Amino acid sequence: QDGLFDRVLAGLDSAEHDPENLVFDREELVQILKHLRGNNEALIAQTSSDLGQWMGDYLKDNGYSPHTSSILMKQMFMESFPPLTRGAEFREDNVEEYLLKFRKVMSRYVELEEKNTATKTLASNQCMHASGWW
Repeated sequence: QDGLFDRVLAGLDSAEHDPENLVFDREELVQILKHLRGNNEALIAQTSSDLGQWMGDYLKDNGYSPHTSSILMKQMFMESFPPLTRGAEFREDNVEEYLLKFRKVMSRYVELEEKNTATKTLASNQCMHASGWW
């Protein structure tokens, strides 16, 4: 398994001039994803708890009332993070579906961020407001 991760790191390092180093078969992808997901249940539980606390603190500190609108907050969270798997073990027959769903979620985030950046740029350009664009 160490050889596979060495290959991943070498592939990432050389991707610009040798993209073939980043080509993996399904079995290798399953191994990589299983390793990344991890199996340290105590660490996963602690990290999940920390994330929940951080999210609650962030919402409270930024003007939201999670104690009065928790159902809405949960709906917003689920919309932002749709299921990629339902606890299923990574296998060669489901790894492609997982990767496609993950890519779709990340692409949606990138598109939203690009729209927000463009909107902020237009809104902050005072010359456009002064010249009567709107």
